[in-house]
Amino acid sequence: MAGVLAIRPREVTSVGLVSIAHGFSHFYMLLLAPLFPLLKAELGVSFAALGALLTVHTAASGVFQVPAGLLVDRFGARPVLLGGLVILSAPFALVPLVSGYWALMALMLVAGIGNSVFHPAAASILSKQIDPNRLGRAFGIHLSAAYGGWLVVFPLMPRLAEFWGWEIAVGAAGVAGLVFVALATLFREALSDRESATRGARSSESRAKSGLIAVVTTPSVIAFFLFYVFIAMATAGITSFGVVAMVDLYGVSLVSSGDMLTGFFLAGMVGVLFGGLLADRFKRHELMTALAFAASGACVAIIGFGFVPVVLVVVLLFASSLFTALVAPSRDVMVRDIAPPGAIGTVFGVVTSGFSVGGAVAPPFFGWIADIGRPEFIFWASGAVTVMCIVSVYAAAMARR
Repeated sequence: MAGVLAIRPREVTSVGLVSIAHGFSHFYMLLLAPLFPLLKAELGVSFAALGALLTVHTAASGVFQVPAGLLVDRFGARPVLLGGLVILSAPFALVPLVSGYWALMALMLVAGIGNSVFHPAAASILSKQIDPNRLGRAFGIHLSAAYGGWLVVFPLMPRLAEFWGWEIAVGAAGVAGLVFVALATLFREALSDRESATRGARSSESRAKSGLIAVVTTPSVIAFFLFYVFIAMATAGITSFGVVAMVDLYGVSLVSSGDMLTGFFLAGMVGVLFGGLLADRFKRHELMTALAFAASGACVAIIGFGFVPVVLVVVLLFASSLFTALVAPSRDVMVRDIAPPGAIGTVFGVVTSGFSVGGAVAPPFFGWIADIGRPEFIFWASGAVTVMCIVSVYAAAMARR
């Protein structure tokens, strides 16, 4: 109880604002995925082409994530975070005003640039605002909001599209993000990381460049980057084409398939909250992560056999997400521990750009699997990549030591 009472009100506000922003980031990341069957029919393109929309979004996020981290360390996280959310939300708000596949592609490119700011900005804000003894729990809450964004998008967007059409549904989602930015400015002090920004401002341009080279070439950073790449690839098959795979493999409806994935995201949302407690309490982060990913991959692979009852599919999806979510805060604490003072944004920018690399590579590949009519391979490939997650996290741990 004393620990709860010791929490400062600004900590609550800071975690709340950063978490909601992270929720919007992940909500927009997969905003189009549950609408792919509708977009395929209307735009007359393949699933692989639709997957390329996600690739452009995540590739742009990956390319600009390191510059975003440098901006965070130099100018502060608050303007970078709020500005990024505007750049992310506005393209989706404009969707009802454009038409055609290539216009949608251009908007996804711009949105991806806006999406690049969230991991480095959030890590810097939380590291400044939150007591170190509660940092694991803060990361857990922050990560739970990411799953919350995914949790909302799959049941919500197909239903909104049924009533309004997919263009208006996407546009309304974009407007919601702009409204949040306006509200967040009223509590902007809780988004400050001024100490980090001041240290960054004192660095010369040449020092910043040499610091970036040092970060990129550090073995532990390289290993963590690869770990994030494989996490994104392992997850992308489920989040991008899980709806399509379950419709084909288990014969469920589009709405029902989206509802089945709701359990996947709900488990992640709950898991990271408990994972925050684990991260603060236990220090064998790499061992917990390896065991969790092994169990998660096995659950996903079983779904791919196609003979599992639909009810059990929901259970396996829930368990798969829960295992990986439990160690997500530990993952971010490990990255935080290797970051030198004044370079938290840069380190997180480099490492979490792996999310974008994996997210950019995976959707067209999984879309190709869907196009050739092998939905079971979506689950098997997703499960197989978890082996590389285990290898890379142990490589990161060894390099850190």
